Amino acid sequence: MTRIKNKNVRNNKSNSKEKKEGRIGSIVIGGIIIFLMVFSIAGVSVYHSNNNNNPLEYNGHKFVAGKDNFFYTTVNDKELKFRSLPEQTLSLNYDTNITPIWKNSVYRGILIDPTMDRQALQIIEQIRYELSQEIPNTFTAITEKSDLYSNMPVLSCENASAQMPFLVFKMPELNTSNYEAGKVSLEGNCIIIRGDFRNMFLAKDRLVYEYFDFFKVKEK
Repeated sequence: MTRIKNKNVRNNKSNSKEKKEGRIGSIVIGGIIIFLMVFSIAGVSVYHSNNNNNPLEYNGHKFVAGKDNFFYTTVNDKELKFRSLPEQTLSLNYDTNITPIWKNSVYRGILIDPTMDRQALQIIEQIRYELSQEIPNTFTAITEKSDLYSNMPVLSCENASAQMPFLVFKMPELNTSNYEAGKVSLEGNCIIIRGDFRNMFLAKDRLVYEYFDFFKVKEK
């Protein structure tokens, strides 16, 4: 009996250790994400501080740099906030055929693959929240059934249309180098965003800028 009890104690300790290591791993991953995001935002702030000759204005739109390292502007009495200034998003390989579909559609879907790793899902969750606050008639769907998103419909690019395009996120694995970073392309009625987390946020800002005509040349 004593041996069985000792064995159970060792098993419980082992299970407890594995759970603790799992929690530590999640915390470490979360810490890395926060560090990288802060580093990226800090880079934007440094960009501006080193370009004091250029006012925070683009094509007639004035920006205010907030203490939270976001750039704020107002369009039609609606406050918008961005991580990047308009000209910074021009570094993306962006298909301009996306803009009229994105602007003129009735609904805009954000398609999430629930099998993506936790880091990618955290980023996409943040992006979909921000887009839902800034762009009207956005909704979220998933590519397959998942307990994480049990209340969301299961859809695919086959369900997309010109009046209801979908955003699809393609993020590389951490050890993958053979991908095309910073690309926003149109495949049927799906808008495919490819790149790392920084390019995902750049693409989000670009889509909002496009929706509100920041790049449209104004008549004099």
